[in-house]
Amino acid sequence: MKKLRNLTIENFQSHEHTSIDFDENFTVIVGASDQGKSAIIRALKWVLYNEPQGEEYIRVGATNVRVSLTLDDGTIIIRERGKKNRYILRQGKDERIFESFGRGVPEEILNAHGMIPIKLDEDHSLRLSLSEQLDGPFLLSESKPVKAKTIGLLSGVNIVDQAIRDITTDIRELMSEEKNIRENISRINDELSGFDDLDLMERVLPDIKNKYSEATAIKYRIDLLDSLKDKLNVKNEEIKLNMEIINALSTITVAGRKLSDAGMEFDRYNKLKGYYDRLQHINKRVSSLADVLDRMCGIENTFDRLKDANLLSGRLSRLKEHKTKLDMITGRLKGCEVKIDRLKTSDKATPALKEIEGIPSRLKRLKELHDRLFRIERDLEKACKTEEEKRNEKEKWMSAYGQLLKRIGRCPVCGSEIDDHTVEKIIEELR
Repeated sequence: MKKLRNLTIENFQSHEHTSIDFDENFTVIVGASDQGKSAIIRALKWVLYNEPQGEEYIRVGATNVRVSLTLDDGTIIIRERGKKNRYILRQGKDERIFESFGRGVPEEILNAHGMIPIKLDEDHSLRLSLSEQLDGPFLLSESKPVKAKTIGLLSGVNIVDQAIRDITTDIRELMSEEKNIRENISRINDELSGFDDLDLMERVLPDIKNKYSEATAIKYRIDLLDSLKDKLNVKNEEIKLNMEIINALSTITVAGRKLSDAGMEFDRYNKLKGYYDRLQHINKRVSSLADVLDRMCGIENTFDRLKDANLLSGRLSRLKEHKTKLDMITGRLKGCEVKIDRLKTSDKATPALKEIEGIPSRLKRLKELHDRLFRIERDLEKACKTEEEKRNEKEKWMSAYGQLLKRIGRCPVCGSEIDDHTVEKIIEELR
């Protein structure tokens, strides 16, 4: 422990500014009552141990308080409160400031002066280096528990007490652990009692594993069938929609026959149209030849008079040829007139032709729907066949699994006994 060299008090209770130099060996403070002797001890206690708490010790009229303690090794400890609540520690050229330390004392301050309180427990501690005016002799003013703890701490009995407490705690924990272990053993024995037929289960375990693998495969197939069933439902909806379309086009066969008849009439119409164009051309030529005939109405008499003329011989020959051609054209005209009469009835086919113009696209759509219907029916037939095969295979494995459970007589999950009725319920749930 270090010795005190100087104590300076500023604005602490009745002391406005007081400085005390301590003797190296012994210092006595004397004076009349209420002159501040006890305040010096309280100031020393405040700088060493941060006690008392609060601000009641600040001199009346002052706003801050400051106590400085100088030790024999040159260390200066300053405690001040006002605008700032802090400790200042000066050791040589080094100066450190401590704030936000609460009700305690920074460890660096305690180590600096070396007068560390003796801690009895979490709530009690003894300051052997400092006592106030009304404090009694060592331990006499303390309570019995504090006295017992202090004597035990000084004599080492506290170690024995702590050892007894630790041993008691260990014994209590071991007894609790033993109780838990016994309860666990009893519970495990009860659970093991349900496995008395473990040898039998071990013998049938390979068969159960095989059946389980088979059941897993069956479940996979069932899931696959469920997926196929969903697809089948989608296909059925498509078929239903296509059937509605087909029903809506139920008159397409009649339209097809009408289209065939209309195609023939259309061909006839094209031929008649060609005849009609040729007839118009012929009528123009006939009109031209009629004009020629009108101009040649007296040609026979003139021919008799000029038949001996050599100059007209070639012309006569050409006129005969023209007459022959005219007779041929007249005959062809008569045939065209008959065809024209037939052509007059072709106007009745015009509405049918307009209706027929849209039939090729409808026939193309009908063919696409027919092909799609054929593919759907083919896929549906395959899916139904596959579903039937999987259903039969599932029933086969379910029957085998049920026979195995009946022969074993125990649940494959919990190992409890089961009867035929329970087996039937298990199989029914798997289905």
